[in-house]
Amino acid sequence: MYFLKFKFLAVFYISVLILFLVLTPKKAMALNFVTKGELSSTQSVLFIHGTPGNAKVYKKYYEDKDFLKRFFMVSVDRLGFGKSSKQAEVSLDVQVDSILKLLRGTWPSKKFSCIGHSYGVPICLMLFLKDPNRFTKGVLLAGVSNPNRKLLRWYNFMADRFLVKIFLSKGFKNSNKEMKSLRPQLKNLESHLREIDKEILILHGKKDGIVPFTDSEFLVKNLIQSKVKVFLPEKMGHLFIWKKSDFVKTKVLEFLNAL
Repeated sequence: MYFLKFKFLAVFYISVLILFLVLTPKKAMALNFVTKGELSSTQSVLFIHGTPGNAKVYKKYYEDKDFLKRFFMVSVDRLGFGKSSKQAEVSLDVQVDSILKLLRGTWPSKKFSCIGHSYGVPICLMLFLKDPNRFTKGVLLAGVSNPNRKLLRWYNFMADRFLVKIFLSKGFKNSNKEMKSLRPQLKNLESHLREIDKEILILHGKKDGIVPFTDSEFLVKNLIQSKVKVFLPEKMGHLFIWKKSDFVKTKVLEFLNAL
């Protein structure tokens, strides 16, 4: 009799908890961001980081004196990273919508060039598709884009093991969730790449051991309406945006006609 009473109470309280979680309004997912440069600048730049990452990975650029003289800059913490929401958001659509909400609500008349690295590249491309008039040019740095290759590596599988997962930061756990959900979304994006009509600069090192440079070749092949400039330096790896920042800076300034 006591067991039945306990079982009834347990089921009751669990049901109440589930109902509470379902009915409680969810807080709007707000993005944390950094702004630099003068709002009155003639050109504006939006930085999108990869996975994992945060707004500060572009600090070397948004604090550069030449960039500060020329651009108004916004660098975001994507959902699940930095000071934005801590919960993983694996949907590219939701990530893109959160960025558009920020731009439309805060700088409604501003047009931006989008600079994305790695996982940030498909987000830039989807921004072009969802709000083409808000974006002028794109700089795509070592972007993951080809759904027709093996995307997951051994460390993505290791990160799911309990004895590994317990030592990982929230950012790395969220990153792993993003990567595991990426392939079908890239497949969907592939069918729309031909609709993008932008001036685009692609930089991708041939020694990239994380995202092969063939992903950028895939983009060149499919961005048929865009005017694409591509550089595939022989000796650069995936982290060239930090290790070869002078090279990136020069190419970006030339491309944005800011030299």
